[in-house]
Amino acid sequence: MGAVVLGGCLAGGPAGAAAKPAVLASSASDGSTTGYWEVSADGEVYAFNAPFYGSMAGRPLNAPIVGMDPTPDRHGYWEVAADGGMFAFGDARFYGSMAGRPLNAPIVGMEAMPDGGGYVEVAADGGVFAFGDAPFYGSYYTIPTQELPLLNPLREIPVVGIPLADLLQPDLEVLVNLGYGNPVVGWGTGTVAFIEAGRLPDGPFVGLLQLPGAGNGWVLGANGGVFALGDAQFYGSMGGSRLNQPAVGMAATADDGGYWIAGADGGVFAFGDAPFYGSMAGQPLDQPIVGIKAA
Repeated sequence: MGAVVLGGCLAGGPAGAAAKPAVLASSASDGSTTGYWEVSADGEVYAFNAPFYGSMAGRPLNAPIVGMDPTPDRHGYWEVAADGGMFAFGDARFYGSMAGRPLNAPIVGMEAMPDGGGYVEVAADGGVFAFGDAPFYGSYYTIPTQELPLLNPLREIPVVGIPLADLLQPDLEVLVNLGYGNPVVGWGTGTVAFIEAGRLPDGPFVGLLQLPGAGNGWVLGANGGVFALGDAQFYGSMGGSRLNQPAVGMAATADDGGYWIAGADGGVFAFGDAPFYGSMAGQPLDQPIVGIKAA
C-alpha cells in the first residue's frame, strides 16, 4: 500500500496536480452551475466544463476515495477516503478528519457546510463525524430506539449517504441500503419518510439528493432508477435501460431543474435542464468512478 496518507490540506497547482489531465476545464465567472466533476476510487478528478484544482491520483492512499464535495463558490473541493482521510484542494480548507482514528465501519461519504467552514463524514454504520463549524445532531447509533422503533430491525444495514438540509431547520437525512420495498430513513427532526413499495429499484440505493423542505429530494438506485420524493420533480432516469456498470451517484443543477447520473465506468446521463459535457465512458480508468458533483 505504500506510505500512509492521512487527512490534510493539499492546495491546487503543481503540488496537487493529477496524474491525468483535466477534461474540458472551464467555468462561468458568476459561480453558477456549469459542469460537473467525476471522482474515482484512486482519487482522480475528471473535470467537465469545470475547473480542475488537483486530486489524490498518483499519491499513496491508506484507503480508497469514496466521495467528494465542492466549496460553496466551486473554487475548490474535498475528497474523502474510506478511512476518514480528508483532502482539500483549491480554496477548500482542511478542518480535520477521522484518518488514523478507530472506526467501527468505513466512511462512505461527506457533506460540506453551506458556508464552507466545515463538513461531516458519515460511516456505513450511521456514525456521523463533524468538523469545523459543522453542527453535530447525532448519528444512527445515538437515536434512542424507543423514539424511532421502526429503526430497530435496520441496525445491521449499511448507510450509503448523508445529505444535509437547511441548517436553520436541522434535519439529517440518511439513505440506507435497504433494497426493495423499504424506507428512506431520516432524523434530526425525528421524521421518517417512506417510498411506496413497488417504486423502488431492483437493487441497492446508491444516493440521495435532498431539496429544500422536509421530505423533498431524489433517490438513486444502482440500476439508474430515480425516484422523486415529496415535491421534487421527476426528470427521467436510466431505470429499465441497460447500463455497462452500476450507477454510483447523481448531482443536481443549480436551479434543481435537472440532474446528472454517473456510472462506475464514468458514463454520465443528463436529465431535465442538465447539459451533457462529456464523460469518462469508454476511456481507460485506473479505478472505477465513485461519485459525481456539480461544479
